[in-house]
Amino acid sequence: MIPRYYRRIRSHYRQLVLIMSLSIGCTPLVSSTPGFYPIPTSAAEGVHMNELPKEMYQNWLHSFEEDTDDLIVYRKAQHVFPPARGRAGIGFRPDGTFIDSTIAPADGSKVISGHWHVERPGYVRINPEALGRASWVLEIIHVDSDVLKVRRHQTSP
Repeated sequence: MIPRYYRRIRSHYRQLVLIMSLSIGCTPLVSSTPGFYPIPTSAAEGVHMNELPKEMYQNWLHSFEEDTDDLIVYRKAQHVFPPARGRAGIGFRPDGTFIDSTIAPADGSKVISGHWHVERPGYVRINPEALGRASWVLEIIHVDSDVLKVRRHQTSP
C-alpha cells in the first residue's frame, strides 16, 4: 500500500504532466488579432462574437466538480485543483489548432490534436484529427481569464 503522502505527490505529478503535455508546441497564449467583441460578465448574457476572445487561447483543465447538468466548466491549467485521478483538458491556439487531452488507461493522459473554427457567433466547431472521432460543437456560455463554461453539442444546435 502506498502511503497517503506519496499518493498526493503522484496526483500532483499527474496534473503537472498533463499541463506540460498540453504545453508542448504551444504558440503564444495571447492573440495579436484585433477586433474581439466584449466578453460577457455573466453566463446569462451568452457570447456574441465572430472570433474567439483572446482569453480562450490557453490550456484549460476540466473542473468536473463545478459542472452542472448542461454546463461543462474548465479552469485555466495553472488553477489549483483538489486531488483527482487525472483531469481531461482542452486547449485553443490562435492558428486554429485544438488540443484535446483525455484520461488514458493507467491514469495517464492521451492528447489528440485537431482544429477549431467559429461556426457562428458563440459556437465553435471542433474537428479532431483522430480517425473515427466525430466533430462536435462547443457553445460558449462564459469565458474570462480564469474560467470557461461551455455546452457540448454533437451536432449543430
